Amino acid sequence: MSRAKRQFWKTFGTAVLTLSGLVGTYVTAASVGATWAFWVIGAGGLGYASISVIIPRSYRMSVEYTNRITKYPTLLHVNAELREKNEGLSALNEEALRERMLEYEKGVREGIGRAWGTVAALVTTVPEISRVIKDSGAVVLTARCSGEPPQPGARYLVTMRHSNAVKGVVEVRQVGHSRRSVQLLCVNPVDEDFWIRLAEKAEFEEDVSQSVKLVRYELKDDGSEYPLSVQGVDEGLVE
Repeated sequence: MSRAKRQFWKTFGTAVLTLSGLVGTYVTAASVGATWAFWVIGAGGLGYASISVIIPRSYRMSVEYTNRITKYPTLLHVNAELREKNEGLSALNEEALRERMLEYEKGVREGIGRAWGTVAALVTTVPEISRVIKDSGAVVLTARCSGEPPQPGARYLVTMRHSNAVKGVVEVRQVGHSRRSVQLLCVNPVDEDFWIRLAEKAEFEEDVSQSVKLVRYELKDDGSEYPLSVQGVDEGLVE
């Protein structure tokens, strides 16, 4: 027999016994002229059911609702805190995504700059450094061109003339009106101390042609810059 059938017959049997008991009680009370006893028994049963089932359940429900009402302000406060934290995490996530996008765009621009800088430097004669100056607070190297000047974006290595020690990477930013000179800005200061000393000399627009020179910029097969390691003995910037 299935569970549903057993439950049906169990409920049916309980109902039959209950009704039989009620009818029997009433008939017995009526036969002796004491129907009031039936109603007393019925009222007593109802009272017992109320005390044992309805009242405890009502009490539990009232306690539950009281707890809910009492805890409602706390729940509102916790909800507000969680919402604030969620908004903070969302803002941090957006900021991190923005930073990753900026880094990616910066990397793409640098990759294009390296590739173009290599090509642009190959098609013209390497300029000769003449002086170091300051322009809008930036250290600028000026160089003379013996032929057609390189295009803006062409890159060169700045090396010591005697030791070939690499000091940084510069990029052509501006071609002179006479097309006989160019101005170069540092895009990768390999030796920070060198560029600090060079900035001091830029205040007086000193001639540095006897101590440093430009070398064509190259890329390795993996796209990294070459060479960027110090080679030979660094005699330092001429005082």
